[in-house]
Amino acid sequence: MKKMLLMSALLFFTFGCEKKEIEPAPPIFTGNKIDLEKFRVLNSCEGCDLSGVDLRDAKLVRTDFRNVNLTGADLREADLSKANLSKANLRDADIGTYLRDANLSGANLRDAKIQQANLTGANLSGAYLRGAYLWRANLEGANLRDADLTDADLTGANLTGANLRDADLSGAYLGEANLTGANLSKANLTGANLSKANLRGLNLTTTNLKNAKLDEAKFCKTQMPWGEVNDDCEE
Repeated sequence: MKKMLLMSALLFFTFGCEKKEIEPAPPIFTGNKIDLEKFRVLNSCEGCDLSGVDLRDAKLVRTDFRNVNLTGADLREADLSKANLSKANLRDADIGTYLRDANLSGANLRDAKIQQANLTGANLSGAYLRGAYLWRANLEGANLRDADLTDADLTGANLTGANLRDADLSGAYLGEANLTGANLSKANLTGANLSKANLRGLNLTTTNLKNAKLDEAKFCKTQMPWGEVNDDCEE
């Protein structure tokens, strides 16, 4: 009898105390309240301080966010297609999934969460993306020239046709990323992890690959500093 009571108590404790998934706490607005009201009226606010603003699910297509402080902002599921975020501060922001053709040139995106976002054709030239989370992001045709992607997580990212000329990808994780047709001229991939990445057809003769991990990477007509590699060409 005692054993049965003990088993019942254990079952109640196991199933009755299951942890529920907790939603992330909304950001705390620390910006300028007048700037926030101005943004709500005009749907644009160049140079404003909107740090910590909650804009989840907002329709922000073509919105002017130039030089805006959006540090720690919550932009999840926001539509920022063709928005102008040039030189905006998006450090630690949780950014929307719709950024097609957006202008993020010179923006500060350090440690920003941009996973699975659609950045097709986006302009990220000169952007500061150190430590950013770009897991499975679609960066097809994006301009990342001179961008700082040091230690960024680009696991499974689609970088087909992306311009990464002179970009700093040192220590970045590019496992299973698709780099078909990307421009990596003079890019810095020192210590980068390219395990299982698709490197078919790339010209890497001027790319810095010192200490890069290339385990199971896909090669076909890939121009390496030591010659052409065709290990994975389909017959």
